[in-house]
Amino acid sequence: MQKRENRKRYIQKLIRLTPEEDRQIKTAMAQMGVPSFQYYAKNQLVQGKVVQIDFSELKDLRVAINRVGTNINQIAKHANEIKGLRQRKWHKSLTIYLS
Repeated sequence: MQKRENRKRYIQKLIRLTPEEDRQIKTAMAQMGVPSFQYYAKNQLVQGKVVQIDFSELKDLRVAINRVGTNINQIAKHANEIKGLRQRKWHKSLTIYLS
């Protein structure tokens, strides 16, 4: 009979692997960026999956937003440079600048 430890998860499971299985698990863990085997195994066994969040799309979005901000700054600079021109000429200049 197991002695209950003062932990939330006190039941321990032991598994045996071949070297190939161990390599596959380590490769999967590295690809998913999980912090430990315990985290990986618990999520695979209990939930049937390990959640992997891909932030690369957010990085691409950040780059796109930065480009939009740069374009807005360029438009503002151009508008300030041509302040003295009449509005119609400014609109024409801006249209040419943006095309």
